[in-house]
Amino acid sequence: IDTSCYDSVIWIEDGAHEIGNPTKLGNRLDEFQDLTGISICVKTMYDSEWKKESGTLESYAYSDYLRKFDDEYHWYLVYSKNDGKGKDKWSWEGMQGDNTDVILTSKYADKFTDTVQSSLKSGESFEIAVIKGLDVISPKIMTSADLSMFFGAVLLFILICYGAYALFIE
Repeated sequence: IDTSCYDSVIWIEDGAHEIGNPTKLGNRLDEFQDLTGISICVKTMYDSEWKKESGTLESYAYSDYLRKFDDEYHWYLVYSKNDGKGKDKWSWEGMQGDNTDVILTSKYADKFTDTVQSSLKSGESFEIAVIKGLDVISPKIMTSADLSMFFGAVLLFILICYGAYALFIE
């Protein structure tokens, strides 16, 4: 994805004070963007904040994505921390722009989600969980995208050659 096509600024908004080393996380988000062209933005907050305007964190994250981004090139990760008014200690949602689907397929999004979820359940911070999730998918994500683009180009070349051959034979 060409980052010149959209506002590709990466940011971390840590309202729940869950990111111990924003520089480390920011560097990892930058690396992922350099690899894929997808900008990841991270927000941490308390449950009471999103419950003021939405019934679910998913609904809040979707609405907030639409407010913050006028494109479909971002991956927005929202982590919510219990502020003493609910049974769950934490929850999180990831909102992915439609134009990221060609690279961030459901296969990779699911691997990322599983890794983050597992890390959070084992007591790791959201920051570490996100870094681990990116570490799992980054080595493979562009390899498969590159291969599919390569095979598409080969198929197109074959069709063009066949068309030219058929044109000159007649």
